[in-house]
Amino acid sequence: MATPEIGRERLLSAAHVLPLMDLVRALRAQGYQVPNVDPYDGGIYAQALFLLESPGPQAVGTQFISRDNPDPSAKNMSRSLDQAGFKRSQTFLWNVVPYCVSTLEQKRNATPAQVRCAAADTQLFIDCLRELKVVIFCGRRAQGAQQCLRLPTGVHGLQTFHPGQWLSTMPVVAKISRRRFGGLIKLFQTEILPSFLQVLPTPDKAP
Repeated sequence: MATPEIGRERLLSAAHVLPLMDLVRALRAQGYQVPNVDPYDGGIYAQALFLLESPGPQAVGTQFISRDNPDPSAKNMSRSLDQAGFKRSQTFLWNVVPYCVSTLEQKRNATPAQVRCAAADTQLFIDCLRELKVVIFCGRRAQGAQQCLRLPTGVHGLQTFHPGQWLSTMPVVAKISRRRFGGLIKLFQTEILPSFLQVLPTPDKAP
């Protein structure tokens, strides 16, 4: 029986992820260690892009940026997206520094300089997403990239905690004020945001 990683590898040439994998391979050709995108997600047809900091040790191990990776951040992300009612085809997970800073044995944080230098590469991934509606910057370091990026017309940028912190915020998530994104909720009342904002921890709401 094939492992999940082998199943994913077989889908890396699928049409919805091929343009993204072309970007990954271009970075690898420059000498960077870059995990694969998850073909079980929406790829270029995703409506919501979740940007984290950089690949962690588990991504180094599985060689995929995936909500199914065996680490707390991925588990918190998966749980929250499920609670929000997202279909996997609506989401795409990536990092503002796409290459591995961490090793399998040690987690390392990307520096502000690395975040800035990687912005042009991150922009290429954003520009590939044809149906993008919102970009969610997860964590302080990922949020540092927002000023370096150009979101397409009509695409909104939101900020939240890093998924590693979501577990501690979940007990108070139900109390998060919907006024925080009231205008967006109204704007996307027939889209994906209203259900998501019910469970999205926002940085201005302390746990």
